[in-house]
Amino acid sequence: MSNSVVSNRSDFAIVVPSFLDDYGLNPQEYRLYGHIVRRAGKDGCFESIRNMAAICLMNEKTVRKTLQILIAARFIKIAQERKGKTT
Repeated sequence: MSNSVVSNRSDFAIVVPSFLDDYGLNPQEYRLYGHIVRRAGKDGCFESIRNMAAICLMNEKTVRKTLQILIAARFIKIAQERKGKTT
């Protein structure tokens, strides 16, 4: 058995707020939002599109489109533009 296997899942509490579950996000939107929330620190999430796509098993075009949907739905926002860096 691999060391990366979690043997006691009760150590992890996953709480999905009802508004999120009831909103009607498609699987890509839900997955990307969950990833962003998990990666966001106090200053936000500054991960590249390429990395998000690889981790979420999506192509980069899908990630870009999904980010725009999450922004329009006000699930996420762009706090600051960072020219030449991830935003």
